[in-house]
Amino acid sequence: AYILDWVVGTKTVFNTIKEIRKAENNNAMILVLTGQLSGIVDSEIASAINDYDITGPHVKPIRASMIKSLVDKHFPM
Repeated sequence: AYILDWVVGTKTVFNTIKEIRKAENNNAMILVLTGQLSGIVDSEIASAINDYDITGPHVKPIRASMIKSLVDKHFPM
């Protein structure tokens, strides 16, 4: 599983998400967090959700119990 912050510096992690999906473990869970919803480019986040199957974006701060629940849902026992 990957937990990524959507905005790093002045760029988004959209290209990183695309690279993860090209990797050998291309079905890994990708959980996206952000503290900057107002700066999100709608077309990028929509593509990340629809085309690259991310979970999120979830607004920071996020409780650890919520992250655990999202990971548990992706990896059922």
